Amino acid sequence: MNTAPRLALAPALTLPSEVVPVGELALESSLIAFDRLFDPRNPLGVRDRDGWTLTPYIPPARRGGLVAMEARRLRESGAHVLRLSHHGEPVAVAAVDPRTPVDAPTPRAVAA
Repeated sequence: MNTAPRLALAPALTLPSEVVPVGELALESSLIAFDRLFDPRNPLGVRDRDGWTLTPYIPPARRGGLVAMEARRLRESGAHVLRLSHHGEPVAVAAVDPRTPVDAPTPRAVAA
């Protein structure tokens, strides 16, 4: 029987490396919404809240405009691309690089 102590490891987190505005809304509003929706433990999950939606980017069947161009640029670097929309209109795309996960912060001991 193995009696060695076990260490529970926190799951790896993945953070976005770049967020690019592509819509008419102010960048600050988009970044606040992105921050509220993005889950680093499940970066490619679909989330919806208060009219905002964060999803993996799916290229359009026909050639797209600025959104498709920025998404293509981010994808060429090897990143997964997310699309942030507000009431169905794209406002930003973001790069999430699966090759460089960021470890969760390690717990710190607090002196009493």
